[in-house]
Amino acid sequence: MRNRLLCLVVVTTLCLSTELLAGGLSTNLGEVIIEGLERGERYSLKELANIPLSVVNRGEDTVMVRVHPVVPDSVELRQGAAPIPQVDWISFETDSLILAPGQMGVTDVFIEIPDDSSLASKKFQVMLWSRTIPGPGVFIACGLKSRIIFSIAAAESTSTEGDGSWQDEQLRRLGCTR
Repeated sequence: MRNRLLCLVVVTTLCLSTELLAGGLSTNLGEVIIEGLERGERYSLKELANIPLSVVNRGEDTVMVRVHPVVPDSVELRQGAAPIPQVDWISFETDSLILAPGQMGVTDVFIEIPDDSSLASKKFQVMLWSRTIPGPGVFIACGLKSRIIFSIAAAESTSTEGDGSWQDEQLRRLGCTR
């Protein structure tokens, strides 16, 4: 009985492993770093850096791919970035792609920074999770994560005093006014 069970496990593993090797996704986005985004603005990754999110179906079957923004775990954080406070800052042109074998799907990624002065000079990270959605007869899904790190510009000066001269700038830095 034990030998039959072992044989069944080995045969099942071999059958599943061919499916695992046949499936897969790839993407053009590994890690993207964007500096100096302004509060209260909405940015397109396509327009900002000429980098839309591209996902390629490396498998042998047509798949549905969904893309979601995800708050990164602490072990995923890089370059001193904090996890994005809310994933609704991130949206997509389309979050679902149906891809034939070898086909590439493309979607733009949008980053919308709230107009909140407490965000000035902060750095955040979000993960984009691209994953297949299992269909009938499909038991295994695959997915991958891309990392976007972005910093928010420092608060702009609200001082309107002076004529913008070098002396006015030095006085402002020292916390003085004329």
